Amino acid sequence: MPHILNTWILWFLVTSATAQSPCSCWIEPDTSYTYINPDSLPSFVDDGSLGPLILPFQFLFFGQPQDTVFINSNGSLTLHHPFPNFMPTDFPITAPVSFLSDTTLAIIAPFWADVDLAGTCSSCNEVFYKLTASALVVNWRRVGYYNLHTDKLNSFQLIITDGSDPLVPSGANMSFCYGEMRWTTGDVLDGQNGFGGVGATVGINKGDQVGYLQVGRFDHAGIDYDGPNGAMDGVDHLDSTHVYFNVADTASVPGFTMVSFGCDTIWQDIALPLKEEVALTFLLFPNPASDHVLVNWSGTGRPDLVQLLSMDDRIVRTMHPSAGQQATISLSDLPAGAYLVRAIGDLGITMARLLKVDPH
Repeated sequence: MPHILNTWILWFLVTSATAQSPCSCWIEPDTSYTYINPDSLPSFVDDGSLGPLILPFQFLFFGQPQDTVFINSNGSLTLHHPFPNFMPTDFPITAPVSFLSDTTLAIIAPFWADVDLAGTCSSCNEVFYKLTASALVVNWRRVGYYNLHTDKLNSFQLIITDGSDPLVPSGANMSFCYGEMRWTTGDVLDGQNGFGGVGATVGINKGDQVGYLQVGRFDHAGIDYDGPNGAMDGVDHLDSTHVYFNVADTASVPGFTMVSFGCDTIWQDIALPLKEEVALTFLLFPNPASDHVLVNWSGTGRPDLVQLLSMDDRIVRTMHPSAGQQATISLSDLPAGAYLVRAIGDLGITMARLLKVDPH
């Protein structure tokens, strides 16, 4: 049975944008980067891999030192072998997947989806990487989706380090960074116009059926996001977002930080090993909303407190839900913009982003 993340400790920070801050995580490839040229590696264009790359630094992955990686065109990095699979799945991986006969896949996935680099467009469908003495940076820059589609393009970046490189803040050793994210699904996975079907996976999988961190699954446009293990999320949630975390520890992933909306930060502390229990989760409907929003929770837990926060961490609404599985938050007198909904209960603290819009 998949293990459910059982520790949810979240709080809100505001950070200023500096040269190496989480707010400016995207690194535009320059002449010091290596372009993975499809002319010299044609197989990389669609469902391909580059490697092995030998790391000149020690990268700790769940406490184990790693010195070899593979860059996969479909938005991932693997540690032990190439992985050209185009069909994302939930983490942790507990059953064999295509191109792999067992469940030992150690994968780092900033955006595991059906990337297709063969479409025709200008300054797009490019993958670059750079190795330094303490870091590996990989950029998927304005990449399209299968089959040859370039009407929507995604830009995302992965960094792994020795834990000391300032490219990744706060002593973490890995980060995902996102530019514009406009699609989730290729045609062969029942996608239509880049959405639906089998959506993209963002996260890491240790390869022992237990250790993992799933940031989310994405299969549609929109900013809705209900946490790592909830329903499918909107890919626009990732726009201009930085996710960073530390996977150096043997027993735990200490947490991941998500930075977006002009560098507003949500810190989520998630501990491993994991217990088999249902975390406190909720959904917001509608989202975006104009007059009110319904907060619907599921599982065995019910929040004792529900709060609406502005993006500068001011508590705008507070309520103590009674019996039942939903609460209503009035929005009619609030200005349009982004807010956070925070639910606090026995199973932890969960947050989701809400967009208030003016009525038509």
